[in-house]
Amino acid sequence: MNKVFKYMLIVFITIFVLVAIASYFNYRYDNAVGPNLITAFVGVAVSALVTLVLLNGQTKDEEEKDKNIQLFQYKQQCYTDFIRKMWACKSLNDFNKIEESMRSLIFVVNKDILSELAGLLKQAKEDCETYDNATSKYAAITKLLRDDLLNDTGVDAVSIKDVFNACYYEADKNDVRPKVNEDIQEQHVSIEDNNNNISFNNNALQTIWEEYEKGNVQCWHFNAWAPETQSKSLEERDDTGNALLSLFEYGEDWRTQRLRQVNKGDIVFLFYRGGSGYVGMYRATGTVVVSPKGEGYLLEVNDIKDKIVPLEEAEQYDIYGELRGGATSVASIRVEPEITEADMKQTYNPINVIRQTIAHTGEDNTWELLHYFDKMTTKKHNN
Repeated sequence: MNKVFKYMLIVFITIFVLVAIASYFNYRYDNAVGPNLITAFVGVAVSALVTLVLLNGQTKDEEEKDKNIQLFQYKQQCYTDFIRKMWACKSLNDFNKIEESMRSLIFVVNKDILSELAGLLKQAKEDCETYDNATSKYAAITKLLRDDLLNDTGVDAVSIKDVFNACYYEADKNDVRPKVNEDIQEQHVSIEDNNNNISFNNNALQTIWEEYEKGNVQCWHFNAWAPETQSKSLEERDDTGNALLSLFEYGEDWRTQRLRQVNKGDIVFLFYRGGSGYVGMYRATGTVVVSPKGEGYLLEVNDIKDKIVPLEEAEQYDIYGELRGGATSVASIRVEPEITEADMKQTYNPINVIRQTIAHTGEDNTWELLHYFDKMTTKKHNN
């Protein structure tokens, strides 16, 4: 039974009893004091009842509003998480790993678009290993979810695709990828055939692979935001004598959090978009993260987490100059060169590229990258 209805029933029963009592005393003793008091009480009761009804309605509205806000935030989180993971898929295996995020969409997707989303997801899964087809489907799914979340259909899928391509990688439509020499191509070895017999001409790369297999080092893909600026920074050194591989973020922090996982001694493969591909391999010596805090900037250098510095000091770690533009964090890996572009016969641009700014390369990619760096380094470096 409705709570307000209960209160109303109690009040009316009480009024009825009081009126009956007042009528009895008025009839029996001809006394108007009792009825006057009862009339005043009835007026107070009715006012209280009206106030209760209004407050109850207001409380329900606020509860519904809070519920809708929480649902919207959860929906936004599910959509954002799924879209980010989806755009990082470059193989069927990657797509299978995000099934949990797909299932979470069932609880938040509008029923009117559920069937359309299911069809697009099926097509995206089928085409996830083909660049143009995959990104077209990813853009269509992103538009569908964006329209549902914001109730805004003003942005088309092509624009969305262009934005994500600019963030992750550029299409190789003009076949600008360097041609691999035939002798290099012939020497390409499949990891499946050589797990028990892996060797490199470059002793340093041999050691890296052995340390990687033992779990002593991790290997990372790092996609530079602006190759020219990053290259210039690599020619310089910070106060420790190391170069910086840098990224910046506005609002998000997942790239910074992932960069924090890079340990001293890890290997970083540097990637440039636009056809250059992998242009070098670097050894991590530490990490630096700078973020605004109060009137200064929080500087996190390796194990130091609570140092506040002025903008002038923070800017020495900001190779892109984004702190003055309002960046919420600037994160860098301090590195020493293992192999630079000058040491290579040519850069390496694989067909399947890791699209995230920073990511683990995984065993297969690590082997492939070390193999190609081994084949493309000059005799001078090997000696």
